[in-house]
Amino acid sequence: MNARASFRAARWLKLTADVFNLFDAHVNDIDYFYRSRLSGEPAAGVEDVHFHPAQNRSCRLSASFTF
Repeated sequence: MNARASFRAARWLKLTADVFNLFDAHVNDIDYFYRSRLSGEPAAGVEDVHFHPAQNRSCRLSASFTF
């Protein structure tokens, strides 16, 4: 879960704060199954589940100027 809050400080200025992985969940962003081969593994490779873990909680602040 992500969160965003914006505030228009002036007609020409918008401030935004984003929080990614709001609850700091330790999960995989994606899981997929395919054959791969690392050094020392058989030439035919090994079929296995590969994954990319989700990023840790992080924040982003931004300012948008309109002129």
